[in-house]
Amino acid sequence: LLEREWQAMQGPWYAQAWHLATGADHELFEETLQAYRYQVLFTPDAILWGVISALLLAWLAEVLVVLCGWMFGAGQTRRAQQRHWRLIPAQGHLAKRWLSSRVPTPDPGSH
Repeated sequence: LLEREWQAMQGPWYAQAWHLATGADHELFEETLQAYRYQVLFTPDAILWGVISALLLAWLAEVLVVLCGWMFGAGQTRRAQQRHWRLIPAQGHLAKRWLSSRVPTPDPGSH
């Protein structure tokens, strides 16, 4: 039993996590939990797990906040949209001239 569990915990981190979630011996797991102390050893694996977990949690929180804001229209007022699409009066004549040069005019003799 101990040899099988020890072999399972010698693999890569994802195999260890999968084994603990699905195939660990229940009695040994409970005994380990009873003797567990909440002291984290700062090994490279532990630091990597912490950093990846923190980044993933921060990313998920940001996605949720952005999606909620998008669903409820945060910052999407009609006044803000009009302000973004309104031409500056001093440049209005330039925009009209540019647009009129781009629109083809019908030839009167082509009918």
